[in-house]
Amino acid sequence: MELLLSEYNRVFILYSNTAATAPTFTEETLTTEGGRMDVVARSAIYALWDLGVPRRDAAFIAVLNGPPDPPATLFLRPANVELSEKALGSEILSALKGFSSIAQTYRLDAAKLLVKVKEMGFKLALLIENGEDISRIPDLCGRKTAFVVGDHLGFPDHFLRSSEKLVDVKISLGKTPYLASHCIAYVNDVLDGCTKSSNP
Repeated sequence: MELLLSEYNRVFILYSNTAATAPTFTEETLTTEGGRMDVVARSAIYALWDLGVPRRDAAFIAVLNGPPDPPATLFLRPANVELSEKALGSEILSALKGFSSIAQTYRLDAAKLLVKVKEMGFKLALLIENGEDISRIPDLCGRKTAFVVGDHLGFPDHFLRSSEKLVDVKISLGKTPYLASHCIAYVNDVLDGCTKSSNP
């Protein structure tokens, strides 16, 4: 895991309450048998590509907590591949079978993952409605940050309790709940703006 993340400055971690932890679905059943694996695939697209171009400074991780054998942690890196939920679903399926070239899975729960990511020097930012407005975070840009995002069901209480002492900052994008993919797109837009302003 350390080697996989060492080259990235921004990491998006999606907590999925329901996504399948074994290749028990197909590209056509991401939403149903995949346990809303479509949310995972769509979030990965928004995290790792900008208008179809791979983001070389970003990585995507999803903690899968669905049946049959939770938890599993999925790591995806940017690459020149077809961008669609179906295509990404195929890569995720391959990763769960153990032979994807751009994705790997690990037996790691969310709490242990956050500890590892923090040990690698990443600031941990939890995206949650009652956090501090993102526009008021002074040091959001210019350092390695991992953004933790909930799926359509949000974060379970046990995760919030276990992550309380690990999280460096809680960030809000507003009082309205947004789709995970939209949250990721918004954060990427903010960070891209920082990069452009520091490199005129």
